[in-house]
Formats: sequence, C-alpha cells, structure tokens
Amino acid sequence: MTGDDRLETVLRSIGEHLEVSPQPELDATFAASARRRPPALLAVAAAVALIVVGVVVVPSTRAAVADWLGIGSTRIEITGEDAQAVDDLPHIAEGLSPISIDEAEQLVGRVLPDTSATILGSPDAVYPMPEGGVLLAWDEHAASLWIRADTDADIVFDKFVASGQGIDAVDDLGRRALLVTEAHILQTPQRRIAARSVVLWTDDTHEYRLEADLDGAALVDLARSIP
Repeated sequence: MTGDDRLETVLRSIGEHLEVSPQPELDATFAASARRRPPALLAVAAAVALIVVGVVVVPSTRAAVADWLGIGSTRIEITGEDAQAVDDLPHIAEGLSPISIDEAEQLVGRVLPDTSATILGSPDAVYPMPEGGVLLAWDEHAASLWIRADTDADIVFDKFVASGQGIDAVDDLGRRALLVTEAHILQTPQRRIAARSVVLWTDDTHEYRLEADLDGAALVDLARSIP
C-alpha cells in the first residue's frame, strides 16, 4: 500500500467518527466564496476544513490518528486486506528458552511487575526476547507481556492490520497507549509473528506489549491493573 492509499484509509476511518452539526451561516459564506475560487484551491480548502473540524470537534479522534501511525518502536501499517497468513505464523514465545527472574530483571533494567494480584497471577515463564527486553508468559488466556527498555529508536517493529480493524487510543495508561483488536501480524527485524489483540503503551523508560485472548475492554482493564 502506498503512502497515499494509507492516508486515504486513515481519513476514511476518521470520517466514520465525525459528527458535525450543519452551520448554515458558515456554509453560505463558503458557498459564496467558492464561486470565486479555482477548483484546485477549493480542493485544498476543503481538505483543510475537514482536518480543522476533526481536530476541534473530535479530540479523541485526533489522538487515535496519531497512534495509528505508531507508538514507541511499533509502526502501524494498515494493509487494506485481511491478514490471512496469521494462522501459519509462530506465536511470540515459540522457540524461546526460559530464564530466571533475576536474569530477566538484569536484561530489562527494572524490577518485573508483580502480577500476582491480577487475573493472570504470577507468570508461568519468563523469556529473553531476540528483539530486546523480556517476555512474561501465562498459559491462562494465552497471555504475554513484553517489556523493553525504550533505548533503541533505530529498531522498528511493524504491525500489519486489516483495513477496518479496531485501532483505538487508550486513556489513563502510561504516557501513551494503543489497543489493537483481533488477529494480526507483527514483523520484527528477526521474525514474523502471529498476534492476537494487544495493548501497547509506553512510560518514561520502557515500552510494554500485552497480548491475551480477551476482548478489548477486558484487555485494557488487565493492562491498567499491571503495576
């Protein structure tokens, strides 16, 4: 998909959320001035008007657009078609060898979160990630939490999602947060991975990726419960 195609997809998504009440006086003024403007200038004016209305009327949509482009090291790519190859790809923990909690904390540069009070309980295993950081994994809900220090801006992870798939900004979670629902593909410099619904968020020092077999609301609640 080209940059123009991706922009068109994003703008179409924005349009689904906009609810703008008609403003007769503004419409009349614009119509009068439109008769005096060349077509190319009208197209630019219309585009600017759409962007301004979207920013002023629907601030939550503005935040969502920013997050669709990426969060932390993860870049969102809207494919325009279903990611049919997901079922043939390995899961994020496949092929990894477990390490101790102490080893994991040394790798990630922070104390691992105490998840014993969450619906998941303590992790069943902890793995070093080839892309950096560590992965906490649970058999319950096929869940995993990837924690990675926000220190290498040159590494980019692509998340390929289908057009129309749920992509939403999340409030009250870290510095920035994003929810991607349904199965999709995660591409890293090392491998291509099948992914379920995930919540991505960042704080001042680390990036987090929580994946589980839960609906979007339950997954966000779980992310917020992780200290």
